Formats: sequence, C-alpha cells, structure tokens
Amino acid sequence: MGFRTIAISICCLVAAAPAGAGVHDRAVRIFRRIAHVPPLAPEVTEMVGHLSNSSLSPEERDARAAEVALRSPAFYSTSLVTLFSTTTSTEQLPEPLNDSIAFNVGIIRDNIPYREILYGDHYYRGAPSLNLIPSPTADPTTYQWSPGDNEHYARMQALRIDLGKVGPDANLIRVSQTQAVFDATTPGPVNRQTVNAAGQVTQQHNLVLQSTTAGNVTQYSPDIAGVISTRAMAEAFFSAGTNRRMFRFVLKNYLCTDLEDIKDNTVSSQFIRRDVDRFPGGSHSTFQLNCLGCHGIQDALGNAFAYFDFRDNRMNYRRAQEPTSAPAVRPKMVQNDSIFPDGFRPSDDTWHNTLFSSADPIKPLKLGWRTPEGGSELGGSGAHTLGRALAATRAFSSCQVKKVFRHVCLREPQDSEHTRLETITDRFENTNDWNYNFKNLFKAVVNVCL
Repeated sequence: MGFRTIAISICCLVAAAPAGAGVHDRAVRIFRRIAHVPPLAPEVTEMVGHLSNSSLSPEERDARAAEVALRSPAFYSTSLVTLFSTTTSTEQLPEPLNDSIAFNVGIIRDNIPYREILYGDHYYRGAPSLNLIPSPTADPTTYQWSPGDNEHYARMQALRIDLGKVGPDANLIRVSQTQAVFDATTPGPVNRQTVNAAGQVTQQHNLVLQSTTAGNVTQYSPDIAGVISTRAMAEAFFSAGTNRRMFRFVLKNYLCTDLEDIKDNTVSSQFIRRDVDRFPGGSHSTFQLNCLGCHGIQDALGNAFAYFDFRDNRMNYRRAQEPTSAPAVRPKMVQNDSIFPDGFRPSDDTWHNTLFSSADPIKPLKLGWRTPEGGSELGGSGAHTLGRALAATRAFSSCQVKKVFRHVCLREPQDSEHTRLETITDRFENTNDWNYNFKNLFKAVVNVCL
C-alpha cells in the first residue's frame, strides 16, 4: 500500500493512502508506458475498473486495461512513431516521420499480421483531405505526397495529425505500393530505365515503387518487399555503397541481430563478390578469419537487392523498358570487380542462404529459420521472397516481443522473465491465436513488468 507524509505542527505523521491508490497509480503507469502521454480521468477510471475486476485473471485484467491506452491517438502518433523512429537511420538515431515509419504504424493500426512488414504490398500516406498547407499563400502542392522527398510525412508530424483514426475519416490511408506509383504527380506513373541489347543504360529514368501481380510473384513481376521497398529505407540503406547495408539493417531492426551474431567462417565463399579481396595484406588467412564469416552470408542473402538503388532522391528499381523483359543488375553490385576477378558476379537477384552450408550444425538454427508460406528459407529471387523468409524466422517474432518489452518496461528482460516472453512469442506467431497482431504484445508485456 502506498503512503503519503503529512506535516502537522511539531511532528510528522504517516497516514495510509486512500483505498485503491495502488491500482490507480498502476493504471496511470500502464497508460503512460503504452501511449507516452498522461491519461485523462475517464481513461483512468475505466482502467481501474478492469484492474479491480476479481472475476478476471491477472493477465486478462492487464490486457483490458492496456486496451484503453491502445485506443489513445497518442499511441499511434507518439508512441509507435517513437518506437520505429530509429529504423531508417544508419546511426540508429531518431528520424522524423517518413513512409517507412508510417508503414509500421499503419499495419499495426489496421491489425495486419506484422510479419508482412518485410514483404507486404501496402503503403501509407496522408489522406488527400488533410490540410497540410502551412499558410494560405503557400504552394498547395508543397506537402502533397511525393516519391522524391519526405515533406509530406514531416508536415503530418509537425501538425500532430492523428494517425490512429480508421474508416472514412482516417488521416493515414492505406494503398498498395502500385497505387502509390500511379498516383504520383511527378515523375510520371511509369518511368523506366531504358537498356540496350548489351544491358547498358541508354536513358536515365526511375521506376519508383513496384508491386506484385495479384499477390503472386512471377519471374519478372515487380519486387515489393514491405518497408524494404519504401523511400526512407532506400535512402538510408540503398544509397551509395553496394546495397550490403540493407541486409544488415533489416537484421538489426527487425530480427534484433547483427552480422557479428551470425558470422560463420565455415560457410561457402562462392557468392562473395569480386570487390572483396581474398588476400588482404597478402594473407588468405586474414580473409578466412575476418572477411568470410560475414561476406559469405551477407553477399549471398543480400543479392536479393541486386535491382535496387536510390538516385535523384527516389528509390529506383531497375528494369528493362518492356515489362516482359528481364530486369538488369545495378552497376554498384558489380563495381571494383578487378579486385578478385574469380569472385562472384551477380547476374540476377537470386539469393542463397549459405548458413545451411555451415560446418557448424548450430549456425543454421541461429535465427530459427522456417519455411515461409509459398517460398523457401534456402533461397529465392528478389527482396520479396527474402522478406518472407526473414519474417518466418523465430528471431523475427522474438525480436518484436523484445522491442515492445524495452519500449514499455524501459529495461532489458531479466533471465527470470525469459519463459514468459517465450510464451508471448508463441502466441504472437500462432496463426490460430494472435496471428502476428502487434498490439497484443503491449497487452501482454505489462503483466510481466508493470
């Protein structure tokens, strides 16, 4: 029971707090941890009622109380935006609202299975009815959605637009990434890079966003991969470089794993690109000890991004002029190929899971690989199939539980809490139970730490 100190003339007496103060304080704490704002009096009253309901189990009391906080507009516009604000930064620093962060907020709001974050054909932007113009004299197109900048999303955040509304009054609306292309005012709806018979670029244009055809990936269908094929992710991880960053940061942000955690010096080197020296400093053993372990995995899996780039402030997906023609590998994927001419030279976007070539039987189990629906964990073509494979891992599911735990509990899980978090993870990925419903994680972890 809580106590308060009351000073009376020459002495101090400690008096008991009113009955129910502990429940009241806990309700306020749960609300603030989930929504990141203080609750209103009616919200506290409703939560206290749930927490005091002796006919419910402790888990159900907490879940119902948490639901009150999940209804708060601040849960979407503040708490979730904060949770995902570092996922589009190489330094993992907070970024303003962008299309990738909005993607996370949107599919959580709409109860879409969260595993689709890495492969789903969804896209979120502000409703056309929003007044995003800063002043009556400003250019009315300034804050319209554009594939070439982030002003649209930054303005929504600056105006504190409620991202949690649903239905016809929704401020954040869901479209497919295909529709995002055809609704763009600039550039035109379909601008491709023209290539000649030798595969050389003869005219520079951009194909901004792509989509699967009727939900099915065919040989030459465009390659949608959830947040991976958003502009903000492309700007952070496809710009410059050799596209290796995207694989690493998808691991870090969505599987809570870095390359160092899965590196393996016994995997096959056959897919390591030509820009990696096999004799650094004249020593092949240096390559074996310091380079093979990461590149042997990263290059083989990351080849899924061979057709992606970020140019002219837009995400580019390079295809030939005709929709039925084969796409073309980005020059960045084959640069510096004279360093080791006998290395791998990408000719398409096929990826291979070389962890299964490891001499260590434990390594392939590290991420908890499982066969994704309609694909394979051993290999595939393009970012969409890789996203499906990564989202099917146990590491993906447990990562989301850990992220929500840290966000709500403000600390790392303790060893004594491991079993309970594993149970939550089981329910999260069970398609007959929570089916990757992200909001259920908030309702569950409060019973563990609050």
